[in-house]
Amino acid sequence: MKGTCKRHQLAKSDHDCSGDRTSQRILGSLVRLTCLLLLCLSPVTAEALSPISDEGTLCRGSYVFVGRVLAATTRDCRDVYKDKIEGQQIRDCSPRHTLHFKVYVVQLLSSANPSSQPGRQLHSGEVIEVLAIVGHEEDGSRRAEDVVQSSNELAARYVPKEFIFSIQMSDFELHSQAGPWVNFWPMRQEEWAVSTLQRRIEGCAPPL
Repeated sequence: MKGTCKRHQLAKSDHDCSGDRTSQRILGSLVRLTCLLLLCLSPVTAEALSPISDEGTLCRGSYVFVGRVLAATTRDCRDVYKDKIEGQQIRDCSPRHTLHFKVYVVQLLSSANPSSQPGRQLHSGEVIEVLAIVGHEEDGSRRAEDVVQSSNELAARYVPKEFIFSIQMSDFELHSQAGPWVNFWPMRQEEWAVSTLQRRIEGCAPPL
């Protein structure tokens, strides 16, 4: 009789263990299924760009547009703030390598970028005055020559060429004494600029 009871208890114990293992497998499957559902339903993380990359520089503008340079003059501090007595250029000053553009807006490539809070709308066909860095259009690295270029040399270099511009047009830039700043690229990079805008990266100017 005792042997029968022991066998019954062992059989019951095996049954309970088997039930526990089945429950664990079901629970594990439910956990995996829940994780997959959460992964599928969660929003896609926005693409992040370095603010100093070409894409980041293009994207953070209030507008991106094709513009034609009508006039280019130097605003290099070494030329602007010459020593009044000696007539020599000041070597240690800022901003260096700066130029002033008068630009005709040929075509808008983006609508207003809400992330940069533009102070006004930009329209195709208008003429704007902006500041830029000499040589920035060559590689986007803000590398510029040590020699101060004359306004005649700058005119020969930039007028009447077209470039891709990314302009900052917040209220601060529009009302500052210096005026709005632009970053710019040669027209051979138009396809790159358009495709970057079409990626609809968070914080980037929306494409037209």
